[in-house]
Amino acid sequence: MPILDFGQLQLGPVGKLVWPRYASSYSQLNGLGDVPWAAQIGGYAVYWPVPWLRVRGEIRQGIGGETGVSGDLFADVVVPLGQWRLSGGPRLSLQSTAAVSPYFSITAAQSGASGLPVYNATGVFYSYGAGGPDRVFL
Repeated sequence: MPILDFGQLQLGPVGKLVWPRYASSYSQLNGLGDVPWAAQIGGYAVYWPVPWLRVRGEIRQGIGGETGVSGDLFADVVVPLGQWRLSGGPRLSLQSTAAVSPYFSITAAQSGASGLPVYNATGVFYSYGAGGPDRVFL
């Protein structure tokens, strides 16, 4: 729900829960350690340049298992279908090094325990693709 509504532009808070990663869940993670729960809190902006096109951006700060900055950009074509709306379009997710490192970096100690090579994960483009909304936009 937006905190500020300027018609075509809405601004508001956003949050996301990031599930923990347990090394015991998958044999491929043996020796890599657990990553605890994280919460990401931040804000969003939605802009409607025309009635059928919604552009949304989010920026969130991680707390807990990861402490980096994450962001998402969506562009959705919105088609009314009676009381429902069908939407979809491109997606882009970006994450800082501090956001991806707990999940993908391998320290020297973890390398020794797992047999995998040392690896320093860096952020920027995390994922891209197309899809429909994974949350309800009001």
